[in-house]
Amino acid sequence: MELTEMEIAEILQTVCGEENKEGGSGSYSEWYENGLQSVLQELNTDPDLGLTEEQAACLQGCFGKNTIKPPQKAGLAQKILHQLKDVSIIVLLIAVALSFLLAFLHGDGYVEPFVILAVVVLNIVLAISQEGKAEKALEALEQIAAPECSVIRDGKQMSMASVELVPGDIISLQTGNVVPADARLISATGLFCDESALTGESEPVGKDESAILNGSIPLGDQHNMVFSGCVITAGHGLAVVTTTGMDTQIGRIAEFLHDTEQVKTPLQKRLDGLSTTICWIAVTAAFFLLAVGLRGGTDLGSMLMIAISLAVAAVPETLSLIVTLSLTNGVQRMVTKNALIRKLPAVETLGNASVICSDKTGTLTQNRMAVKGLWIRGGEPFGDDIEFSEEQTRFLKILSMAGNATFTTGANGEAEYFGNATEVGILRLLGEKGYGDSSEIALEYPRVAEIPFSSERKMMSVVLKDKDSGYIVLTKGALDWLPISESCGEIQEARQVHDEFANRALRVIALAGKRVDTLPDPAHLEELECDFRILGLVGLIDPARPEAAEAIETARQAGIRTVMITGDHATTAAAIAKDLGILREGQNVMTGARLAEISDVELQDTVRNFSVYARVTPEDKIRIV
Repeated sequence: MELTEMEIAEILQTVCGEENKEGGSGSYSEWYENGLQSVLQELNTDPDLGLTEEQAACLQGCFGKNTIKPPQKAGLAQKILHQLKDVSIIVLLIAVALSFLLAFLHGDGYVEPFVILAVVVLNIVLAISQEGKAEKALEALEQIAAPECSVIRDGKQMSMASVELVPGDIISLQTGNVVPADARLISATGLFCDESALTGESEPVGKDESAILNGSIPLGDQHNMVFSGCVITAGHGLAVVTTTGMDTQIGRIAEFLHDTEQVKTPLQKRLDGLSTTICWIAVTAAFFLLAVGLRGGTDLGSMLMIAISLAVAAVPETLSLIVTLSLTNGVQRMVTKNALIRKLPAVETLGNASVICSDKTGTLTQNRMAVKGLWIRGGEPFGDDIEFSEEQTRFLKILSMAGNATFTTGANGEAEYFGNATEVGILRLLGEKGYGDSSEIALEYPRVAEIPFSSERKMMSVVLKDKDSGYIVLTKGALDWLPISESCGEIQEARQVHDEFANRALRVIALAGKRVDTLPDPAHLEELECDFRILGLVGLIDPARPEAAEAIETARQAGIRTVMITGDHATTAAAIAKDLGILREGQNVMTGARLAEISDVELQDTVRNFSVYARVTPEDKIRIV
């Protein structure tokens, strides 16, 4: 289909007009706030047909490729010039010039000036080569973009490189896919997205295309959006691309990091001060000696050479080389500890650190949900660290049957788990208790139907065939949303245990069930979701790394304070921070909402009073640091 010039102009005006340059094709607040039809209309796309190739080519000319632009690399000449700006190098170059002048005037050999020049060259070569190695290693770590994606173009679904995406493209999302660009959901069925890399929230977020959102909503709560670089952990859906490349949320983070101001390290400042002091002392001493010699009657030529000799002798030619070699040795030792140092002086800077700002998910925690508390109807709450009884093990098995997580044995003999993080945590505990293979109970109670999880119902149900007769219906989800019969005496007890688990910042999942003789029509299975009886509760959390608390205490004893800055919820962050020893007496928690309300002056005055910053954005993290 050919596009007329008028149509092309309308597309460009709609999608990349002057009023919409911020955020690619509209401001970020519009995409989750506007209704789906409004978004599709603004992007001039059809959810069934997608864009045409002509439209895509036109839009790509406006927005460019869907890639994260790396910071502009300095050329070899720029790197050399940067090293020559160092005060200690400047002092050495002055010494080289004076040495050449002295050798020329005095008629002596040129060994000393060439030795000093060799020191300068070696210093520059070592610094540039070491920093080059670190840059290459970091570039390898940054290759996280999704290589291909499924797109609807010209009414056909096709696989294409994600770099070719443009705003308005219709993309298909399946379990295991990496989201290739920021997008507004068109449809979603049991869709969950792991956004921990972007928001810090360890639990996959349930997505809902029909969510109505207004006002300033944190990224982690924008349930009708998916974001570039995040992983689809369950379900499937269809979405329309809203922003690409540097206009995505992950691109904005890259841009913030590119724009950060480069400052000198404490070592560089001290070396600059030392070199400046030495330079002034050498020059002053040379002029003083010249004045004294001339006053004593010595001829100008002889005294000039003596003064220059003194100036050259006063300059510590090997100081800079010794420092560079020491730093290079430090970098090599850090590499053995799996730490990459981009700039040599940063090794020394670590020794001057007084505050460490750390993310939570995957850094202080294991980035995997683990069961920490369980309760079975009529019993007492218990933890995961006890020897399970037959009843407790059976409850855990039934709980695993109410989910879709699976596992396989990898090449190294270890179990590899797949599925929703919560369900994987339950299955992993079952494996730790020696019952990793739940196929026996699956054969005993085969699944005949499933009602998938939805954000409206906040629960999922499975129907199992009883070995005798009839069917067993199991439902798991949020306790307050499960249709449990109020006549059951255990509901009040369940709520008490639920609150106890919630106060420990555990994510609480309730399991309920009932037995039925017959099933309704497959189109009306949701009629089964009523009059359940509570079976038990399970509480999960992303546990702290075992070595994290020790590392934080070691840092504290060294006079270094640790601060947690995370996109996760305040309650969860505070609980983990207390366990790790970050949130101590007298320290508080600040949320991103509160942080947005205060000025930089107020933050400057109170920043030391907070050890945990929760539900913050990437921009907030840079502001706090």
